Amino acid sequence: MKFKPLYILLALLLVVGLALTACQSEEPAAEEPAAEEPMEAECPTMTSGELFWSQDLRQAFAAAIDREALVDRVFEGRNIPAYHMVPPGYPYATEPFLDKYGTRDLEMSKQILTDLGYTEACPFTVEMWFPPEHYGTTTADVMQVLKEQLEESGLMKVELVSQNWAEYVDGFVDGSLPVFILGWFPDFADPENWLSPFGSCTQSPDMGVNICDDELDPLLLQAASSSDPAERAELYKEIGVMWAEKLPTIPLFWEPEFVTYRDGVEGVMIGAPFEFNYNVLSFGANADPASGSTDTIIIGTTDEVHSLDAQDAYSTHDWEILKNTGVPLLKYKAGTSELVLGTAADFPTVSDDGLTYTFKLKDDITFADGTPLTAQDYVTAWDRIGLEGDVSGLMQLYIESVEAPDDSTVVYHLTAPFGFFTALNSS
Repeated sequence: MKFKPLYILLALLLVVGLALTACQSEEPAAEEPAAEEPMEAECPTMTSGELFWSQDLRQAFAAAIDREALVDRVFEGRNIPAYHMVPPGYPYATEPFLDKYGTRDLEMSKQILTDLGYTEACPFTVEMWFPPEHYGTTTADVMQVLKEQLEESGLMKVELVSQNWAEYVDGFVDGSLPVFILGWFPDFADPENWLSPFGSCTQSPDMGVNICDDELDPLLLQAASSSDPAERAELYKEIGVMWAEKLPTIPLFWEPEFVTYRDGVEGVMIGAPFEFNYNVLSFGANADPASGSTDTIIIGTTDEVHSLDAQDAYSTHDWEILKNTGVPLLKYKAGTSELVLGTAADFPTVSDDGLTYTFKLKDDITFADGTPLTAQDYVTAWDRIGLEGDVSGLMQLYIESVEAPDDSTVVYHLTAPFGFFTALNSS
């Protein structure tokens, strides 16, 4: 067997959507006589419809987490602590969580919780949800360590709850999970793809974060649409500071994944866009295929397929199959970040204001059943975004509308001049 690392930065995020309110005692009204015996305040039990998170509570969570200890205990140092949503090595990457909370600031967490009225007798109580197998068997260990770290404050009580992936996705999207853990693979290689899906008004509901902040949202759009590298650097630095303060999500760690393959398999190439292309795989002269035939390669995965509807497919495993069974307008050359032509006959023409991209389709392209591919199919696909699938917000943030002037011409009208839009056409 051979092993090829996919240095995919799998960002596992503690995504905070909802939680219990502070434990508060009720003071008797001034006109009422004092009770003969003092009454003990009760910690209220809140229903899911009454739950909410405050920024202070999110900061108490963030300050109590020790990523270094988490990575050491669960992964024996193989993973990398994450102090921002944007991976180290990406353009404009910073470490705002390290700047604000250090590697851990348990005293800050305790002070915040104390100021909010929590005590050891009446701690902040919350459920943390996770899918037990979706990210591998270590997820339960990650959650247990997080539980211990949070409860070390003496002012928080955590209950761990697991759920199978299909139900889990529905749960975090509809906002019914108080705290949940989520992994993220990028759709395209730009800092924007690590931020707006979780922090923008348009995209965050699809991730279950449901934030719409009047400071963060316009800043994300400004950074994404700027063509000035110096301006983008300053904007993304400001976004990082704001992210650590407002906490739409709490990044935990980056995790490498691996492609494992039998001796004799050739052509395994992984490039910066993190794509695993099946069509370039082959067998060497002395290969012993598991299928028994050199005409068949068996691809195994550690996860189940959630959906093969492109408007609803959330998981990276879903995307891998879709990208290996379909062709986008543009695609990456296997093992590289070089964009090459897919169904497009040429690279798009772009309007002077950067808001309109026009693609011409290749001649005689058909679907698998022989039906001709036309520009209207791209318009229909855009119209189906209204189905509000798990990934619908990904394109809605960037595209205003799609039209087909004729059967071979597809025109995208953007909401702002995004320089990375050609990369989006490979998704």
